[in-house]
Amino acid sequence: RWSDAALLVPQPSRFPATQALTHYAHALGAIHIGAIDDASRDVQQLAVVRDALLKAKQDCRRLYFTNSAISTIDYSTRYSMQLIQIGPDGRMKLDPNFKIDFAKAPDGPARPHDMLLN
Repeated sequence: RWSDAALLVPQPSRFPATQALTHYAHALGAIHIGAIDDASRDVQQLAVVRDALLKAKQDCRRLYFTNSAISTIDYSTRYSMQLIQIGPDGRMKLDPNFKIDFAKAPDGPARPHDMLLN
């Protein structure tokens, strides 16, 4: 029931995806019962989580990204990671020499969830 989703209370977590799922479910419930202000707060928190998951490295010249979204619900057999180089002018270019195919990991298929590269 949407009213049950609207009662969810997002808890702090060291896993940003867990926070995102809870805020998302709460926002959907809030919208469906007409609690627009509550849903707006969740959307703002989703933006904070998004920024934590998608961030440029400390040198502000590299941005890593994957096609993996959220824990086990985004099951795929073809996870990968790529690198975007960020130029001094802010323009971005996909690095053709950096692509990790996690399906070809030495110990078998893997997932790139919550990877932090420095």
